[in-house]
Amino acid sequence: MKSEYSYRRYTSHDGLHHLLTNTVSQDQSVFLWIGTMKGFARFDGYNFTPFLSETMQSIYRIEDAGDGQVRAYSEGNCFIVDNNDAIREIHLTDSLVINGYSSQVLPTGYLIYESFVHWA
Repeated sequence: MKSEYSYRRYTSHDGLHHLLTNTVSQDQSVFLWIGTMKGFARFDGYNFTPFLSETMQSIYRIEDAGDGQVRAYSEGNCFIVDNNDAIREIHLTDSLVINGYSSQVLPTGYLIYESFVHWA
């Protein structure tokens, strides 16, 4: 017996920055956050809210900070979105990336970074 499931394909016309998705996360308000090759967006189930920055890069990780803020990480940068949808950028360094460890197992406010070498 063949089952049919309904689905919808979202594209950049719907508000995504790019079709290649790197990460998806859910915050405490049950919004979905989608990190792509060219930025990130929040999805409320109906619409995408894109978050832009002049230095926007591929977003590799998104996490709910637990204090009403959401953090999106790219190579060397952290983009913080507050309750008012204001975005601020923190430059970490050129040699730091998030290694993928979940900060949910760490005390509040702590993150794990792993340095790596850029090979020419």
